[in-house]
This record gives sequence, structure tokens and C-alpha cells, in this order.
Amino acid sequence: MKSELEKAVLILDGLAGDLEGAVLLIKESRRKSIIEETEVSHKHVFRICFTSIFINTSKFVEFCRKYSKLLNEETPELTTIRNSYQESIKKKGIIKFRNDYIGHIHSKSLKRPLTNIENQVALEAIIGGADTLPFLNWIYPDDYETSDRLDSLVGIIEEHHDVLRAKL
Repeated sequence: MKSELEKAVLILDGLAGDLEGAVLLIKESRRKSIIEETEVSHKHVFRICFTSIFINTSKFVEFCRKYSKLLNEETPELTTIRNSYQESIKKKGIIKFRNDYIGHIHSKSLKRPLTNIENQVALEAIIGGADTLPFLNWIYPDDYETSDRLDSLVGIIEEHHDVLRAKL
């Protein structure tokens, strides 16, 4: 049976990889014509990737809540930055969007199905409209390998992963 520490490391590994992959796919599909030769449109890639991003950022908040005792004991030096990212995710409306638009066909808060226009407007409000790059770079920047890990969500997740893994 795996320890809580081992479970936490495995969860973080999956979150970081899924977020990085979704951001890279959006960015690369815009930079190159890899999609032009298929029936898949940029809209399809965009929606699939943002669904993944919103699910996984929400999972990060859930992870921090469920593993708060372990995180506070094993990574106290990361508490402030971890809490800051959780708060940013909540303030951006990502969890609400996941609950109302991604996870269900019917909005609990509005008590009715949502239209495609409502979905698009809510999505654009979170990701910055047509200029999604700042949002995407907040998750996984182009210069990730040379930037401060604590300046991106993937970096925060990987920092937690590495600190916890070193304690196994």
C-alpha cells in the first residue's frame, strides 16, 4: 500500500504533465500548420486543451485541500506561494467554469442549460479574450526552462513534486 507521500508525488506528476501538454499543444498548433492537414480545427484543439487545463487546475486546488496536512508538514516553505496560486485559480473563476460549463450540461447556479455563447463569453473572461498568451504563460511559459519555477503553475506543481519526492 502506498503512503500518503507516495500518492501525493504521483498525483503531482500527472497534474504537471497534463497542464504542460495542454499548453504546449495550444501554442504549437497556433505556431505551426500541424492541424491544417487534418479534419481537426484549431477550435477543437482549443476547447479540448482548455477543458484539460481547467480540470487540472481545479484538481490542483482539490489536491491542496485533500493533502493540506501533508503539504503543511513537508513543504512549509511553499505554503504562501501554494495558497497564492490556489486563490488565483479561484479568483479567475476556473473552478466555477469547470462546475458550470465543463462538468455539466446544466448550470446549478442558473438552474438551466447554458448556451454556446454563454460558454464562450465565460471562457474568454477567464483566459483573456483573444490574447490567451498571458494566461497560458501563467500556467507554463515559453521560457519555462530558464525562468523561476515559482512564476508558473506548472513550476509550483513541479517544485512540490520534487520536494516531496526527495523525502521518499
